Amino acid sequence: MDSCDSRSLRGCECPKLSVHCYNCNYFYYEQPDFLAALLIVEFPYFSRSYEIVENIVDYSFGYFDTNNQRWEKSPYFIVKRAKEILKLTSTSHVDDAIFNKIRILIDAKKYMDENIFSELFFDIFWSLNKFDPNNNFVVNMLIGWIKEGEYWSNDDYDNPKTLPYDEIMTSNPDIINKLSEMLVKSYNSIVDKRKKEQIKNQIKKNKVNKHNTHHHNKNYDGRLTPDDIDAMLETLDAENAEEDRLNELVRLDENTQKIAGRFNIFTRTLTRIAPSNQNTLNLFINILKQEWDDVNFDHDFCLKLVTSLDKIEANKQELIDFLNEKLLDNHFIDDYRRCCVAEYLLKIESENHIAINILNESLPKIKDDKMSLRIASKLQPTDKTHPLVINLKSLQDETDTSAICQEICNQIYLTTFTENPEITQVNNAPQLKRIIPQIKKQLQT
Repeated sequence: MDSCDSRSLRGCECPKLSVHCYNCNYFYYEQPDFLAALLIVEFPYFSRSYEIVENIVDYSFGYFDTNNQRWEKSPYFIVKRAKEILKLTSTSHVDDAIFNKIRILIDAKKYMDENIFSELFFDIFWSLNKFDPNNNFVVNMLIGWIKEGEYWSNDDYDNPKTLPYDEIMTSNPDIINKLSEMLVKSYNSIVDKRKKEQIKNQIKKNKVNKHNTHHHNKNYDGRLTPDDIDAMLETLDAENAEEDRLNELVRLDENTQKIAGRFNIFTRTLTRIAPSNQNTLNLFINILKQEWDDVNFDHDFCLKLVTSLDKIEANKQELIDFLNEKLLDNHFIDDYRRCCVAEYLLKIESENHIAINILNESLPKIKDDKMSLRIASKLQPTDKTHPLVINLKSLQDETDTSAICQEICNQIYLTTFTENPEITQVNNAPQLKRIIPQIKKQLQT
C-alpha cells in the first residue's frame, strides 16, 4: 500500500506509520509520530516507543544537521504541538531522549551562535527538569547555579518566574543542603553589610568629633562601640576611607554582596520544597536567634522571616518556646522589643493571649507609625476593647501614612456615629490612638 486512505485510517497498512509517513497524502509528515506518541501512553512497552519519543523530541527542539553543520528547527506550530504531546507522553523514554538531546546540543555548541545555543539549552533543560527533576544532570546544574547565587527572570508576562529557584521541583537532599548553605552565607553577608554601614556612620561621626576637638582644643580618644568595630577602625584612615577598604574589612566582595540579596529567594524556595523538613526549620530558628542578639537587630527582617515560616509544617515548638522566653524576660527587653516578639508569636499562634495583652498594653507607647497601624489591625477584641467593623477597601492602594490615619479615623466616626459626626483631624498614628478614648467616652454617655 503506497498511501493511507484519505477517507479513513482504519486498515492503514503503511509500514512506517509509527515513524514517518512521507507518502501519506492525508497527513502532514509529523502527524503519524504524534498519533503514535499518544498510542504509547496506553502501550508504553511498544517496541518502537523510544524511536517515536525521539522523533517528538526532535520536533520539539530541533536536531543537528551534520551535513550542513547547523541546528535545524521545525516550524513553530509543529514545535508547539510536539511539546504539548510530549507532556502527555509520560514515559521513562522521554527523560532519556531529552537528556540525549542536551548532550547532542553541547557537542554542537562550537557550530552555533552563543545566544541561540543558550536559549535552546535552557528550553531543553527546563523541559528535562519537569519530566525528571531528580535527574543527576539537572540536580548538579541547579546546585551550581545556587552556589553562584545565580538569579534571572524568564521574562514571561503571563507566567513570570525567578530562575532557577521557581523551577526547582524536587526535595532532593543535595539541593536542600546547598540552599541551606547559601541561606547561611546570605545572612552572614547581610550582617557584614550592616557592619560596614555602621563603620561608615562611625567614621563620619569621628570626623565631626575630630573637627570639634580641634576647634575646642579637647582630647578625643576615638574609641568605638562595639569593640570589634573599634579594632577594625584602627586600621583605617578615617579621613580617606574608601569603599573597597571597608568591604575588605568586613569581608564583603562582589559575590557576597550579590548573595546577600538572595536571602528572600533562598527562604522562599526552602519553605516551598522542604515544608516538613525539621532541619530546615531549625536553621531558620538559629538565624532568628542570631538576629535577636545582633547589635543591628532588624525587626522588619525578623517579621518577614517569621511570616515565611507559616508555610513550614515541621514542629515549631522550639520557636514558640524561644519567643515566649523572650516575651517574658523583664530584665533586658524594652517595650519595642516586647512588641516585636508578640507580633512574631501572633504569626504562629493567633490566639496567644499573652502576646495579645502585651500588644494591647504597649500599643499607645509605640512611636513607629507603620508598626503601630500593623499591630492595631491584628489585635483581637478583648474584654477591654469594643470590636468595630469598618470598610478600608479605599486604602488598598494608599501609601501615605497621614492619609491612611485620616481615612481610618473617618471610618471609625462614620461607623460609630451615623448622624452628622464631627470628625477629628489626625496626621499620624499617635493622634489616631488618642481619639479612641474620646469615642469610648461618647459611647458610654
